[in-house]
Amino acid sequence: MTQQQPSEETPGRDQEAARLLLEHNGWQLMTPDALAEQATLLLANTAGNHTKAMVGAYCVTLYHAFLGAQGEVQQRRACEELGQVLANSIAKHYPGVSASEREDVTQDTILRVWRTRMNCREPIAFLAFATSHLLTATQLNRRQLHRLGSPLKSIFDDDTHPETIDLAPTPIAQVLEKERAAEIEQFFVELRTAYPRASKQIDILELHLVKDIDHAEIASYLKISLETVYTKLSRIRKKLRDDAVFSQRARELGLS
Repeated sequence: MTQQQPSEETPGRDQEAARLLLEHNGWQLMTPDALAEQATLLLANTAGNHTKAMVGAYCVTLYHAFLGAQGEVQQRRACEELGQVLANSIAKHYPGVSASEREDVTQDTILRVWRTRMNCREPIAFLAFATSHLLTATQLNRRQLHRLGSPLKSIFDDDTHPETIDLAPTPIAQVLEKERAAEIEQFFVELRTAYPRASKQIDILELHLVKDIDHAEIASYLKISLETVYTKLSRIRKKLRDDAVFSQRARELGLS
C-alpha cells in the first residue's frame, strides 16, 4: 500500500491547527511545530484523523512528563494541565458543582491516575485513561452530584464531533469506558467462579460498588438486615484482600 504524500500546504495547516489546539486547552508542554511533527507520525494510528493524531501526540508527551521523565518542572506542568482537563470536564457537564467539590474530585482522580500510571498501556490514550478514572472518582462523590443532573457518564456520550477542538480525547474515552465496564463485568464473573459459595457476598459487593446502591437500600432490596449487609461485605472484602490476584485487579479497576 502506498502512503499518501502530504501537499506542500499541509505543514502550514497542521501547525495552525496545532497552535489552536494548544491555545484552546492551555497546553504548554509542546510547541505547535513539535506537535504537528509528532502528529504526522501518528496519522496511521488514528485513521488519518489529524485532530486525534494531535491529541494523541500530546498525550504521549503529557504521559512521560507526568511520570517525571522530563524533569520536575515539566512534571508539575503536566499535573496542572491534567488537572485542568479534568476540572473542565466536570465544569462542562455539572455547572452547578462548587469549586471545592470540583477540586476534590480532580485531586482524587490525579491520585488514582498516579497510583495506576503503569497500567496505561498506550500513552497515546493517556487523557482517556485519566478520564476513565474521573468517572470512578465521581461515583464516590455521587451523592453530592445527584442533585445536579444526570450521572457523569454523559461525558462519554457527548455528541462532540472528533474534528472539534474541545476535549478531543472524548471519542477514545468512550471506547475506554466501554472496555472498563466489560472488564468489571468479567471481574465479577471470575470472582463468582473462584468463590461460588460467596455468591451472595459478591452480589452485595457489586450492588454497592458498581450500581452505587447504599447499604440500607441493599438490605431492603434483598430483604435482609442491615447488619447482614455489613457482615457479608466485610467477608468478601477480606477474601479480596487475601487474594493477591483479585486484589490487584480490583485496585486497577478502581473497585478498592
